[in-house]
Amino acid sequence: IEHFRELKRGAGQTETALQQAQDRVNALAKEMAGTAEPTRKMTREFEKATGEVRRLQAQQASEQTELEQLRGRLVKRLTDSVDMLEVGLSALRRDTPRVPVMVERAEHVVDELRAEVQELREE
Repeated sequence: IEHFRELKRGAGQTETALQQAQDRVNALAKEMAGTAEPTRKMTREFEKATGEVRRLQAQQASEQTELEQLRGRLVKRLTDSVDMLEVGLSALRRDTPRVPVMVERAEHVVDELRAEVQELREE
């Protein structure tokens, strides 16, 4: 989950940087349009700024894809864990509780969550 939070923070920073880069491109375009003949320096700055916008757009798309995939994995894992625990709780609520079933389900959920945490740490 911490990895998800870090990705989300990074995506927010990329979005801010992209907005600033787009503002810079717009300002340079306006400046160039206001002159009869843009200088080489202006043209180079504009090209550099548009390249930065393209780079940040690609980075943002990559981060969004990774966030969506991670979010999907987390939701699935947590949903599966809740389902397993509900089965275990159902076994405990019977007139003759089936404690071994609950223990088995709880251990399975804990093992799966530990594996997911380890996998997230390694990413």
